[in-house]
Amino acid sequence: MTTKTNTSFTNLTWEDLNDWAGERIVGRGKSYQSRVKDLCMTSDGALVASVRGTELYSTRVEIDENNELHSQCTCPYAIGCKHAVAMILVYLDAHKTKKNIPLAAPDDERLLDLAGENDDADDFEDSDDEEENDDDGGIGKQHTPSRKNDRVRVHLEALSKNELVDLVMKGENILPDLSRKLADSAHLKKGDTDKIAKAIRKEIKAISSEPAWSNHWDGENNIPDYSPVKKRLGALLANNHADVVVELGVYLMECGIGQIEQSNDEGETGMEIASCMEVVYKAVMQSSLTAPQRLLWEIDVHLQDNYSMLDHLKGPLDMGKASSADWSEVADILSARLDKMPKKLADRENDFSSKYRREQIMRCLLRALEGANRKNEINEILERETAHTDCYVELVRRLVQDKQIEKAREWAYKGFTATLEKSPGIASQLEELLHDIAIGEKNYLLATAYCAFEFFDRP
Repeated sequence: MTTKTNTSFTNLTWEDLNDWAGERIVGRGKSYQSRVKDLCMTSDGALVASVRGTELYSTRVEIDENNELHSQCTCPYAIGCKHAVAMILVYLDAHKTKKNIPLAAPDDERLLDLAGENDDADDFEDSDDEEENDDDGGIGKQHTPSRKNDRVRVHLEALSKNELVDLVMKGENILPDLSRKLADSAHLKKGDTDKIAKAIRKEIKAISSEPAWSNHWDGENNIPDYSPVKKRLGALLANNHADVVVELGVYLMECGIGQIEQSNDEGETGMEIASCMEVVYKAVMQSSLTAPQRLLWEIDVHLQDNYSMLDHLKGPLDMGKASSADWSEVADILSARLDKMPKKLADRENDFSSKYRREQIMRCLLRALEGANRKNEINEILERETAHTDCYVELVRRLVQDKQIEKAREWAYKGFTATLEKSPGIASQLEELLHDIAIGEKNYLLATAYCAFEFFDRP
């Protein structure tokens, strides 16, 4: 992950960090500052540290010659993560207090971990000749052919067919990942995707049934590993079975959300599931779904995601390829959904849940109407929905934007009266909007009265 920034770490601003990693990751990075250990600076000006997450991660950040931030981390997220943000914040604090940052040794274990040079270090004396290749899109580490690989190839080519089969079968019994890959390859060759899908569903169910927790105090954790699922979904997509991947993605979200609701971790389980969903998002764009169906698919997925784990993924909603006709079809479907939803429930707790769900769908509908160039319908929907979701603030803001000032004032008064007792936060926002309207009309006496009201209400 990269972003345009300043020429040194000391010149970084919050805006730079937010542009680079996103507000959510930066927010989480703040809480990880105490977990940063042994911060050092490399000879080329990069930062490197150990950061305690579900395990001890090696993290490195640099600013390149184009003034862009780059980071690496051995955590599942790998780049632009909260561990990298935490390390930068610790450095900035150290700089502010004039604390000396030591120079990292050339053979620092963390740098070797990040370069992949610790793998198989004892197997071959020339294993340091391996170079890391990141062209796999961050899915995993690959290495260019080395002398070690050449030796293995020469050995395998010298074996007979039966010896190779025996070797593979032994490996299958030892390595579950190899066993899955061989079975999936056999099914793909036959075009039998049903068996692969069934196997992946079974694997998702098993992984999502595991308890997910972490304790940063003692470093103990149990974070479910979804990487086998990601690899199998990727293999299906690579073999042009996008529709199957999309169906499995729906099942993954259903099981994964249930697991997250019961988890007690730092968001690592959500990151694991989001990593798999990256493949699913790609599959949606390659699937047989129509453009409106793709939009609705992502809307439904986001309606499930109450943990914001998919916020960084880009799908049909952000691709900008849908036409106004596509959005119009989506708007009609969402409008019909909204009409079928219950208005009020006797149970207060369920009523809150129903109201929240209704508000989510309403906002999706408003976005669809914007895309469909049917903005003239938005205010009418907001007026109707004030009775169910108390969306007075958004209605008044839109009326002001449309220069319907008198109507905006009427709805602000109405909303203030309706929400003062049950939702004082909404009433307070409406009072602020009335104050702004008075300022806009240069009615300073009335604006002062609103200020006085606010003072006496919250002195």
